[in-house]
Amino acid sequence: MVGIRSAGQATAALTSGNVAREVVAPKQPGRAAPSSPAGPTRPTTLDSFEASTPAATERMRATLSPAPLLPGDTDVRPDPALPPAQSAATYKPVANGRLFVDGAAPEDVIQGGLGDCFLLSAMSAVASADSDLLAKAIKDNGNGTYQVRLFAKQADGPVAPKTFRIDGDLPSAGGELLFGKARQRNETWVPLLEKAYASTKAGYASISHGGKPGEALTALTGRPTTSTRVLLTGKYKTLELMKSAQERHAAMTANTYPSAKCLAGLGLLTNHSYAVLGTEEEGGVSYVKLRNPWGFGEFGNDGKNDGVFRMNLDDFYRSFIELHVS
Repeated sequence: MVGIRSAGQATAALTSGNVAREVVAPKQPGRAAPSSPAGPTRPTTLDSFEASTPAATERMRATLSPAPLLPGDTDVRPDPALPPAQSAATYKPVANGRLFVDGAAPEDVIQGGLGDCFLLSAMSAVASADSDLLAKAIKDNGNGTYQVRLFAKQADGPVAPKTFRIDGDLPSAGGELLFGKARQRNETWVPLLEKAYASTKAGYASISHGGKPGEALTALTGRPTTSTRVLLTGKYKTLELMKSAQERHAAMTANTYPSAKCLAGLGLLTNHSYAVLGTEEEGGVSYVKLRNPWGFGEFGNDGKNDGVFRMNLDDFYRSFIELHVS
């Protein structure tokens, strides 16, 4: 389980080991969001969700048009429950929202007030490796709803798709999205896929303190994910795995060690998931190119502070505990 890092407060120290605090959103006019029950999140199956009241489900069904459905599209999801600290927020559509603006790109993805870096880094990685997968993952029905296709490994082994609908309302406060968003304010594929993924769990609260990077990658690619322990595999074998994945347009993420001691002086976040954008060779030195889903905060100092950076293989080897390829 990784990804307890939230970009909700930019003032969080990069290697402090502290999770960014959740901000209690002020009440806004509009539809109140369902709240999560107090206490620890219960384990759930992929297709379960909470706070799905009959009234909410009926409201969703009443707004749907008889548009053609993809095979298997029989499930309508109510808005996923929010973490208790954000329960006063409201669900609203993005003004002048567009699903994609010039397609999906890795730099679109900006993590918000949830600690779901495992999911947002997966989005960025898939956008880099094969953005067509994201275009196939979500479709605008033209009536305020979206058709989503995510994948999960079944109990009997194979990966299978699950197609369902969500509406375009997103958790907001003060006119701003609370959670994941795109760098361009009116582009909505990032927060809508985050909402869809949360609806397959027990709501936003269930993904707010980390998750499984391999599961998130598989949900978007439809392919099994191979997770590799970098230290046990060795740095040169790990490099070959990344090169091979890059050649076949596979998506990759990597997560750092939970100990700040391992990352001292590198400007990396502990226990944080990064998108692996590829490998490069320069002057006989191998480099790994990565992106922080926060959209800022990075290794080195290239003056851009856009979350994208590269590090030599030795630094990657001592900083990252796992590599995930899908």
